[in-house]
Amino acid sequence: MNDHETFYSTEVSLYPQSINYLIDCPMKKESIIDYYYWMSLYYSMLALGCSFGCDELKSSLPYSDEELNMFPQVFLQVSLDAAMRAGALQKPDIRFVQIYCVMTTFLHAIGRAQLHAQLLASSLQISRWLKLDRLESDGFAIHFENEVVKRLWYSLYIVDAFSNYPKRLISQHTTPLPQLINDVQLQNEKQMINSPTIEQILSDDDLSGLIYQKFMVEIGKLKQESHQRSNSLAEITQSWDEARELNRKLEMFFNQSSVKKCAIASFSGHLLFSSLTRETLDLGTRLQMMMDINDWRIHFRDDCIQLAMRLLTHSTKENLPSYYNKYWIVAQHLIYACLFILLDMLMMKSEEDDAKLNKVKIALQTLRTLKSSHFTANVGVAVIDKLCNLVSLVRLGKSAETVENISLQTFLSELEIANPSDPRSMKKHRVCPPSGYSQYLRRGGFHPLSPEEIQRSPVSAKVENVPCIPFLEPSVKEILDETGWSQFLGFFFGGEGQNSYKS
Repeated sequence: MNDHETFYSTEVSLYPQSINYLIDCPMKKESIIDYYYWMSLYYSMLALGCSFGCDELKSSLPYSDEELNMFPQVFLQVSLDAAMRAGALQKPDIRFVQIYCVMTTFLHAIGRAQLHAQLLASSLQISRWLKLDRLESDGFAIHFENEVVKRLWYSLYIVDAFSNYPKRLISQHTTPLPQLINDVQLQNEKQMINSPTIEQILSDDDLSGLIYQKFMVEIGKLKQESHQRSNSLAEITQSWDEARELNRKLEMFFNQSSVKKCAIASFSGHLLFSSLTRETLDLGTRLQMMMDINDWRIHFRDDCIQLAMRLLTHSTKENLPSYYNKYWIVAQHLIYACLFILLDMLMMKSEEDDAKLNKVKIALQTLRTLKSSHFTANVGVAVIDKLCNLVSLVRLGKSAETVENISLQTFLSELEIANPSDPRSMKKHRVCPPSGYSQYLRRGGFHPLSPEEIQRSPVSAKVENVPCIPFLEPSVKEILDETGWSQFLGFFFGGEGQNSYKS
């Protein structure tokens, strides 16, 4: 923020063109690398602000919803361009790591997961060159540079822990966790500090952000360890117990009703509860794959349903600030919870099916309002809509939907989803056009035609209107196999998930 004020007071006030990094200005001539790094950070912050704040700003801005949704993408492109002009991938510089840490909050939503993974790998390589992973403990003393490094390193650690499992990119490192100190204390180096109380943490924005980071590191470690273990029933049960204990610790920390929570504390608690509940539910589903289904029903099913319903309720509460759900992981957690509830309803009937389905439909409305461009989120929203119809028919007998409307066969083929665990899917999927088709000038796609189709005149082509026949006394297993649902479950949950839910 100090650099921001300096930039405006010394550059923009005298040279308004400084804000446009494509135009020459005195600051660019003075130090072109510094200028481009600053522009990259500046436009990353604008992308972040627009991603989370457009709903609050649109009433005072002369732009349509479609135009506002484009701003974060444009600012991200500008930020990446400026970083490349600064030579971000040519010479290790901690500023690129800082810029990436800003981007992590919105990259999945507007930049796609592939870009996120590539920039994470680059940031980690730069961090190793700069030895951010080899910092030794300074005891209880405060060193400004060391504390900045600790915060950056563990921001990368969290992203890696949740993105790359069971094989994460970060392995051995000595850098300790950052200390719980606010910005004022950070400026006063070499002093000794006392550990803050819960009340002090929840009433201080800086400390609330740091406690969020510490809890996320714990959740990330738990996730990684659960996947690195041999995946025996005893070990996953141990991870389940550890997750439940961490949940109790989190509730104790953030449910201090006597403490007046600041904005950051409230937001941190919202995201932490969402992440930990999702990871605990994932452990419950993995237990289902390892034990007799009847034993799982007796010992774990009720807890898993409560976790899933908690996720649905948590992110659909009234008067919840809109930006609370803008972080991309919240959408994924909602989708996972919806799918768990719907698939559980297909396997086991209960008297609460109506109420569960209503909760899922409310969550689906929330997901649609987020308007995420994240691929998996869009697939999830579309599939939940179809699965709601399927469950309504099978369990409640209320759906008038047809086979074609409920089936995923056409839907999956249009998205060109290739599931590596399904040989049939891989056989149908094309990575590049066949011989005889343009490799680059595809004009929106390529669709190889048979000789008969090539010779057929468009005018004489006949379209047959085949009547849609509704389901009659459907079998759950038949519907899953014959309408593409088994293939989808393999795509979304992995091969193990597909076999689990078929059983």
